[in-house]
Amino acid sequence: MMKYELTVKRVDESNISQTCPFPAEEEDFDIYLDSLVEDLEGLVCIESVERHHCSIIIDTSIHDENDLKAQIKPYFEGERFCQYRFIGLKKLS
Repeated sequence: MMKYELTVKRVDESNISQTCPFPAEEEDFDIYLDSLVEDLEGLVCIESVERHHCSIIIDTSIHDENDLKAQIKPYFEGERFCQYRFIGLKKLS
């Protein structure tokens, strides 16, 4: 089993664009991150997920970091793109 730390951030003024014309509200950010955690827990390759504000600890059977990035990429697109952004994925063990 591998352990990773997924780091995300709330969309703020520095991320405003035509695609996302407004920064994310703090309440919305928390709701979307809770939803992200639930979605990640539903992936077959993920054993457990634990959220610590903007860090999400993932236990998974995936050994390659790029493979895990490919699995979670869809959760950073569409409407969610205007709520939070991918900052990094770090292998912990």
